[in-house]
Amino acid sequence: MARCLCAVLVVSLPACYPKTMERFREGQRVRTRVAKPGLPAGTIGTIRRVFRMTMGVYEVAVDGVPQPVILYRGEPERAEDQHKADC
Repeated sequence: MARCLCAVLVVSLPACYPKTMERFREGQRVRTRVAKPGLPAGTIGTIRRVFRMTMGVYEVAVDGVPQPVILYRGEPERAEDQHKADC
């Protein structure tokens, strides 16, 4: 009898998967944690779009920059003024 050498990876996702996996929502103010070409670290902007098919990718309207910027998972952080508004 032939053996199947295929393996199936099973990943357990939390029950609240959609909420826990997205760090930011549209309209939230963020600050860049790292510098990008033409964009220094600490620049403030607003999340315009969350790309749900590629987790952790955001389109951000950066203050003073005419074109939106794409930021990846570890690049944005919540802006200081957003922390104070939540308290």
